[in-house]
Amino acid sequence: MNLETGRAEVGSGASKLGLSRANYTVARLRRDILSHSSVGVIFLNRQGGTGLDYNRALGFDVNLALGADARLTALAARSFTPGGSGEDYAFGLDLANQTDRYTYDLTYLDIGRRFTADMGYVPRVDIRHPRLRAAWTPRPGWRGVRQLSFGGSVESYMTHAGVTESKTADGQVGVTFDDTSLLTFDLVRDYDLLTSPWKLGSQAIPVGGYRWSTARVSYASSPRRRIAGTGYIEAGGYYGGDKSTVGAGLTFVPRDTLTLDVNLNRNRVTLPGAAPYITNTIGTRVSYSFSPTVFAKAFVQYNDDRQLASLNLLFWSIYRPGSDLYVVYNQQWDTDLPGERFLRRKNRSLSVKFTYWLSR
Repeated sequence: MNLETGRAEVGSGASKLGLSRANYTVARLRRDILSHSSVGVIFLNRQGGTGLDYNRALGFDVNLALGADARLTALAARSFTPGGSGEDYAFGLDLANQTDRYTYDLTYLDIGRRFTADMGYVPRVDIRHPRLRAAWTPRPGWRGVRQLSFGGSVESYMTHAGVTESKTADGQVGVTFDDTSLLTFDLVRDYDLLTSPWKLGSQAIPVGGYRWSTARVSYASSPRRRIAGTGYIEAGGYYGGDKSTVGAGLTFVPRDTLTLDVNLNRNRVTLPGAAPYITNTIGTRVSYSFSPTVFAKAFVQYNDDRQLASLNLLFWSIYRPGSDLYVVYNQQWDTDLPGERFLRRKNRSLSVKFTYWLSR
């Protein structure tokens, strides 16, 4: 995949910033090996644009099936930037096993302090990130109940110097009913270390370590029906204050080829000495299948706190088995700016992705 962006100017007056022309390239190769296993390599390159002259990354991955229930995934990558050397690596391991009675997933991720991925999503660098998830999933034979789940997870982010930046422990009980609807109860304990003040609404949360607990109840009705719904409520602490969240979703399938989704989310945060901070988000998705190999999707979302509306359009064609064509259009608007609607546009992009399976 290759994308080219033209020169642009952002801002005005003394704060005016010029963005140079840039080219972005992604190349990916993958090959099946053994039984239900694969190896792959990926190369990413940014030339021009903001920051340093270029940024490149090379990665390798392997996905091994260890019998019928277990799988081992490993990856290793290195980034290349002008003047960079050392601590520009990333690697990870994931061992997962899933049976009808129990599951576990053990993950370890290590990202060096100078690893740079301008074309990827790397939320943190200079981290060691272990995570363990496990669950016991018996079938009790109760009337109306298909399966129970008792499990939890523990994960943390630590620097290479040994400082814990965040940690989360989650205990969960779930009930799957005969119609595949699902009821879950969660109790979560969080820790987060803020190294710089964080602004939330009109309030700034000061530097320090914060611990809090959150309780959550969620329900999802059977997805087999023409009309299905989800909903959840959670409440607990939040950076020295309190937070409550309510969310709901509705899925309507008027035809086998057409699906409509609507999702609502409301957050209310109360911090010491500040008025409640409330945000609402609504999103709508429409999916249509022209044939078993041609699909179209549209997604619209609005956030009243950021005063931001976004649109995503996707066309997907499987023109031969294992080979795809994607066309994606994205656009955002700042709804609180004055003037005509087309002048409020924040950004827009058009992407085309083409994949081809070299052999079968």
